[in-house]
Amino acid sequence: MTVISCVNPDEKDLQLIRYVKPSHIENGSATDEEFQLREDRSPPEEYISFFHSTEKNIENKIQFVIFALRKRQKNFAIKKTGGFLFLNSTQASEDINITNEIVQFKKCNYPHYGMYYLSDDIVDIIEAKTILMYYSELYLNQGLERSVKSHNQKIQRTV
Repeated sequence: MTVISCVNPDEKDLQLIRYVKPSHIENGSATDEEFQLREDRSPPEEYISFFHSTEKNIENKIQFVIFALRKRQKNFAIKKTGGFLFLNSTQASEDINITNEIVQFKKCNYPHYGMYYLSDDIVDIIEAKTILMYYSELYLNQGLERSVKSHNQKIQRTV
């Protein structure tokens, strides 16, 4: 397994994107489980994954993230009923870190970024998850049929 060292990004105000699987969506927004580190992995997760895309429109950004996810994990399953959460890295950091440093976004082998929890305090983590769930109420893009279908067609044409 390749070890990726993550660094503080030089850029500010990055629009970061995270795929949200259908089982982590309820009533049109992400559940807190979407922002939970999976400690049962080997090795355990250290951060929540996001991606950055310089594409101009949302559909192209989504297709870019699908490609990046499948590049990292060949058989990564994108479900039509899943969604993509868009957030601004600086705004999210400022909103979450109002009282103390709870999260930090780092560049982890561009276009991949990681959101690290800096606090072990459960209250801090719940606060961060609550803000991220609120963001998902506003910025979760669902209804991926066109993007997933289009991406799968492009893959079939290149095979």
